[in-house]
Amino acid sequence: MLRPIFVTSMLATAVALSGCQSLFGHRFQANDTQANNVNSNNVNSNNVNTRVDDGETNSNQSSQTSKSYSKSAIEYNQWQWEYLRKQASQNLQNKSNMMLVSEPVVAPETPNSNVWGYDYQPNTVHPAHWGNISGNGLCSTGKYQSPINISEVLIPNETYLNSSKFKYDYKPQDFEVTNNGRTVEFRAVDQSASKFIVNGKAYRLVKFQYHSPSEHAIMNVHYPLELQFVHVNDKGETVIMTTLVNIGQHNASIQKLIDHLPSAMSRSSKDKLAGFNVSGLISKNNFYTYTGSQTMPPCSEKVAWLIGTKSIKASSAQVYNLRNHFYGNNRPVQPLNKRTVFIIK
Repeated sequence: MLRPIFVTSMLATAVALSGCQSLFGHRFQANDTQANNVNSNNVNSNNVNTRVDDGETNSNQSSQTSKSYSKSAIEYNQWQWEYLRKQASQNLQNKSNMMLVSEPVVAPETPNSNVWGYDYQPNTVHPAHWGNISGNGLCSTGKYQSPINISEVLIPNETYLNSSKFKYDYKPQDFEVTNNGRTVEFRAVDQSASKFIVNGKAYRLVKFQYHSPSEHAIMNVHYPLELQFVHVNDKGETVIMTTLVNIGQHNASIQKLIDHLPSAMSRSSKDKLAGFNVSGLISKNNFYTYTGSQTMPPCSEKVAWLIGTKSIKASSAQVYNLRNHFYGNNRPVQPLNKRTVFIIK
């Protein structure tokens, strides 16, 4: 069950972020003795299993169990939980539609190869051993690796974390379409054309790609597709905005991607997707966010992930079309290692 956690103060948010630089310009310091936690008992899927952090700064009370919180906090927490519970319930009910075909076939691995790949690709090094390739050590030793399974979220005080701080400046632009052997990559020709802005800091859209099934899981459920939009700012800091794709009605934006796939399937050729606006594929509502890594070698860390909580739809035919080219190009979920997943509303 997806467990929401409510945070009523900046202090508790700081503790949860454990010293990581957030998208919002704050550098928080971790102090595990300054947060008060209440862990409820396990309950069934119709109820909430909630941990409440009241953020009390009095050191004499830091080890005591918090038993009171504001009425508005309770109301907000319940509203958020109902939203998440309903969404999770729908996901589980539709699980039969989410994995459309059998799991990818595992191909023979070549342990001594310097070519990394996925479990279905023969004569490559599979994800479990990527770290054995020179220069890719973080894939094995990193503590902030992606993707992850999201089963518990922290609900922060909206004063500090909320999507109103986000601005979207996406425009129609041209993309170079290539098959890199692991996915189809859509790289922006003009990497200053479209931007995602947080607190005045601009992150330029560099490229996007897809993975099937999804790399991230919600309550152990993988979606048919995951679209990843890579943004980088002038300091080289990376934000990856992710959209999960489920089965539903025909999607005109995804069809445009499909229409430019055939020639790109040859690794010696490139195609061009002209005048395409990614805005129709990017979630702009609630997000899960956490600090992770690139999901492909060299698995570089300090990547901020923003995963839309609401999936978009594509027809089963469209999903099959994309999967026909790459299916199984998802890195397995990685250990959370005490990281916190926030939900930004």
